[in-house]
Order: sequence, then structure tokens, then C-alpha cells
Amino acid sequence: MALHLVSAEQRPFVRVYHDLEREHEAVWADDAALAAYVRLLALTDKVWPSLAELPRSVRPRPLAKLTSAGVIRILPGFRYEIAGYAEERQARSASATVAARGRWAKVRNAEGDAPRTAPRNAKAMPTPVQSSPDQAKKKNDTTSPPPPPEAGGTRANGGNPRARGANPRAAGSAPRQMREAEKHGGLERLGSIVARLQGSGEGADG
Repeated sequence: MALHLVSAEQRPFVRVYHDLEREHEAVWADDAALAAYVRLLALTDKVWPSLAELPRSVRPRPLAKLTSAGVIRILPGFRYEIAGYAEERQARSASATVAARGRWAKVRNAEGDAPRTAPRNAKAMPTPVQSSPDQAKKKNDTTSPPPPPEAGGTRANGGNPRARGANPRAAGSAPRQMREAEKHGGLERLGSIVARLQGSGEGADG
């Protein structure tokens, strides 16, 4: 991961104070001893709060200079500790705890003051309209009969042939008769049949 994509608070680091140069000039001036100190400091930071194991890669001469200067202390079991590091970590932990409590206190105070600091003319957020159980049941019910047709139609407005006094079946112009005529000989045959029926009807009336 690129370093510029991670904030400074998320990247691990170790602190080398200027006090080391002022109080331990021999260590600061010795490149091998200074490099060994930084590596041991980084290892201590990684395993904190456990004690770090002394690496076998540390050369005897730089290690002797660090121990003689009191910068590190060798402990039983091939362990070591950096002088003053435990006190520093405890102080940093306590400071972080206080800062975190302060931030949470500000958040709680802001939440508590929100209703009191809202403008008087502020409107509440609208709540979604919820349908009643009966309305939801009617909406989802697909078994109910369809509504009756609206008033009107060909009979009401006089557009029906029977309303005008004509009988499509007697005249042979009913849709079914037209279809049958097309199947069995065409419209001419149907016309002759209708003419005979009409003639016989007139003779019977006379």
C-alpha cells in the first residue's frame, strides 16, 4: 500500500527524541550503535506490551555500547527493554483515553442540545403514509368481481340496430350470418335465401 494513501494516524511509527543526541553523544555519533538502537526500538514497538526478544543479528560491539550507555537493558531469557519506553507508552495511552472521552462528551452534548437549538419554525420530517390492513387486503385481492360497466352503450344512445327498428337476422346482415355465407357460397347465395324468406313471409301475410 502506498504511504500517501494512508493517514499519519494509521501508519505505525517510532519516535527518536533529540534527547538521545544530547544525553548520549557516543551513541548518536556511532552509526552502527544508532542503527541498532532504531531497529531495537521498532521491534519493541511492534510487540508492546510484551517484551521483545533480542535479535541475533545485533552485533556485539554496538550492543555493548548501547548497554553501557544505559539506552537498553538486557533481561533474562534473551529479552531486552528500551530505557523509558514503557513510561512513554503509558503516558501516550492515558492521553489518548482522555482525548477519546472528550470527543464522546462533545458528541453527547451536541445530541442533547440538538432539539433545543433547532429553529422554532423548523418542520418535522414527514413520516411515510402507511395503508390500513383492510386497504392492503383490497389492493392485493384479485378474486373480487370487476366493477359494472358505465352507463351508456349502443342501446342507450340509439346506436343498436334493433333500437332503430331493424332486425339484422331478418335482413341477413348479422355478423354470424355474414361469416356463414362466406363459408358456404358467398353473400349472393345468402341474399337469395333472405329474399325467398321475405317473399314467403309477405305471401303468408296476404
